[in-house]
Amino acid sequence: MPVTATPRKRRTRKAKVTPTKLNTTVESKLNGDPIVTETVKEVKVDVQRRKLTELSGLELVILPLVYLEGFVKFILQETAV
Repeated sequence: MPVTATPRKRRTRKAKVTPTKLNTTVESKLNGDPIVTETVKEVKVDVQRRKLTELSGLELVILPLVYLEGFVKFILQETAV
């Protein structure tokens, strides 16, 4: 009865992530002049809702890309990347 050796599981180290805040202003002085950074401002956009049967072919093609972009932005904000 031959005995087969099972391969060992590889040990991996978990990467440590340091959370950072986005859109923060930093004030410091370089040669006596303050460095000014701008914060990102949210813009209100008018939203027009239409039924899917009213959309043209091009709009139906672009719609999943718009949803994908919004999803990626949401994920990046939640993970603080």
